[in-house]
Amino acid sequence: MSDQPDSKFLMPKKEMITSSTPAGKIPMSLVAFAQATKHLTVTPVSEEEQAKELKNLEKLKGDTPPQSRKLYRTANAMREMVRKGREWKDRHLHREDSGQGQDAEGKASSLKKHDLEEGKEDKEGDKRLVQDETDIPVSQEENLNKEAQSEQDMGVQGSSKLWLGKDYCNFIVKDFASLDTPFRDLVDRTTTPRMPWQDIALMVEGKSARDVARHFIQRWNACKKEKAANNDRYPLLIPKNHEVDDSIPPILDSPPYTATVQVLRSSGKWSAGMRADEQSIHLAYLEAIDQAKYFIYIENQFFISPGPNQGEVQNRIGDALFHRIVRAHRMKETFRVFVVLPLMPAFEGEMGTTGGTAIQTIMHWNAASISHGPHSLFGRLREAGIKDPTEYICFHGLRTHAELLGTLVTELIYVHSKLMIVDDRLVICGSANINDRSMMGVRDSEVACLIKDEDFIPSMMDGHSYQAGRYAGSLRMTLFKQHLGLLDPRESRKVDIRDPISDSFYKEIWLKIASTNTSIFEKVFSVFPTDDIRSWQELEARMQKLPMSVTDPGQAKTLLTKIRGYLVFYPLFFLDKENLLPQVGTKEHLLPTAVFI
Repeated sequence: MSDQPDSKFLMPKKEMITSSTPAGKIPMSLVAFAQATKHLTVTPVSEEEQAKELKNLEKLKGDTPPQSRKLYRTANAMREMVRKGREWKDRHLHREDSGQGQDAEGKASSLKKHDLEEGKEDKEGDKRLVQDETDIPVSQEENLNKEAQSEQDMGVQGSSKLWLGKDYCNFIVKDFASLDTPFRDLVDRTTTPRMPWQDIALMVEGKSARDVARHFIQRWNACKKEKAANNDRYPLLIPKNHEVDDSIPPILDSPPYTATVQVLRSSGKWSAGMRADEQSIHLAYLEAIDQAKYFIYIENQFFISPGPNQGEVQNRIGDALFHRIVRAHRMKETFRVFVVLPLMPAFEGEMGTTGGTAIQTIMHWNAASISHGPHSLFGRLREAGIKDPTEYICFHGLRTHAELLGTLVTELIYVHSKLMIVDDRLVICGSANINDRSMMGVRDSEVACLIKDEDFIPSMMDGHSYQAGRYAGSLRMTLFKQHLGLLDPRESRKVDIRDPISDSFYKEIWLKIASTNTSIFEKVFSVFPTDDIRSWQELEARMQKLPMSVTDPGQAKTLLTKIRGYLVFYPLFFLDKENLLPQVGTKEHLLPTAVFI
C-alpha cells in the first residue's frame, strides 16, 4: 500500500483509569444508563420454579448427556439474568418510601399467586410473563436475599461499582472464564486488586481509512470463501467506489492531526487469501529503527527478538536495535532507546509452580532477548565494547498502588500497547507485538499504521532547537508525563520533557524517578519480579517475608508519598540462574516453541 499524503487521524484524549478512579469521573457507566432508562424488562419466576434446586454445573460433565448439560446451563443463565435484573433495580433505581414498599410487597405476593394459577392451567409449558419494570415490584424479602448480600459493592465504596462483573479482573490471579456470565465476578474484590491496563489506539480518516476498510473486506471474503462459501447469510463484500465522496459527520470534537499515513499489515494465505505473505509491519519497524537519528520509544506487550541464528525466532527487530546502538557508540552520538513492557505476562498462574509454566516461558524468551546470555541484546552490546548498555537503552515497566478497604496494595500495570515513536516525527501504532507471531506475516493477522508528521512545532533535541512533529511529539510527551507523574500542569511546569535524550532529562529525571519508584515499591511491598531475586530459593524467601505494608503501614504510607507516576525498572536479572523453559511433564512442554514466540 502506498503513502497517503492527505490522510488524517485523531487521537482521543487519553486518561489512565485504575481501580482507584472515582466512579463520578467515568464519562459513561451502566449505572448512568440504568438511571436514564425509564423501563427495565425483567422476567419473573414463580415460587415453584424458585424452589427447584439447580444442578451443580461443576459435576455435570461426567454423568450428564451433553444436551441435558446445555439445558441446565441455559436454566441457570436465565435465573442469573432474573436475579441480576432485580439486584440492579434495587441498587440503582429510585426506591419508593416504606409505606409504598409495603403496598408493593402485597402486589408482589398477588403476582406470585397469579404465576401459580397460570402454571396450573398450563402444566406442560414453563409459563413466564414478561412485564414492564414498573409493573413488577420487588418484595422486601427479595431485596435482602443472601446472594445479593454476598455480592454487595466492593469496587468503589459507594452505591455503585466502577468495574462491573468480569471487568474487575486480574489475569495472573484468574484468567477470563465463564464469559456467558459477564456480571459474575472472577476474583474477590475485597482482597485482590484489579490489574490496570496501558494501551494506545488511534483513529484514521481519509484514504488511509479506505485502506483499512479494504483490508477488512479482503479478510472477510477470504474467510467467507473458506468457511461459508455456500451460506447466503454471509455475503461477499464489494468495495465502494473510492471516487464517491460521501459526507461523514465529525466524530470527535478535537481537530485532527494532518499526516502521511500508510496502512501496514501482517497477512498471508490463511488470513487474507493472499498468494504471497506480507510482513510490512516488520519491515517498517526495521527501516524506522535504522533511520532513527536521536531516539526510539517503544511500548509493547512482548519483546521476543534475540540475536540472529538463535533458535526458532526469525524477526530482526532486536538485531536492528543492536546495530543502530553500536553505530551511535562508534560515532559518539547521543542516542537513546526507551522500552516499556509489562513486568510479567498476563497468564494465570504462580511462579515456581506447574501452573506458572506459561508465565515463566514468556519471561524466558523476553529475558533471552534482553539481558540473559551472550546472545541477548545486552550481551551483544557488551561484546561490542559498550560496557554500560543503559547509556543507550533502558527497559521499564509500570506499577501502581492504592488502598483496598484500608489495606495497602500494589499491582503492575499491564502494558498492552504496540507502539513505536521515532525522533518525535514518526509513529507506528497497531496490533503487532514484537515477536514472530505478529511480525512474520504467515502467523497472526495484524494491522498497524505508520504515521509521519507534516505539521511541526518548535522543540529541543540534544540541547539544540528542533522541529518536532505535532502528533508524534505530543503523543510522546503525553506518555512521558503520565509515566513520570507530570499530568498535573503544576507538576509538568517543573520539568522540561521536550528533550528526551539530554543527560539532564534521561539521567536526572527519567532514570532517577524509575530508580526511586522501584526502590520504594520493593521496600514497601516486597514485590517481584526484581533484580534482587535470581534463584528459586531467593524467590521462596521473598514470598515468606511479610512486607512493610503489613508490618508498618504508617511508615509504608510515608514512603509511598515519594512515588512519582508509574515508571519502574524492568528486572534484567530476575531468575537468571534458573532455567525458565517448560520442564518435562508439563503441558507446555508438549507444545511447539512457536506457540510462545
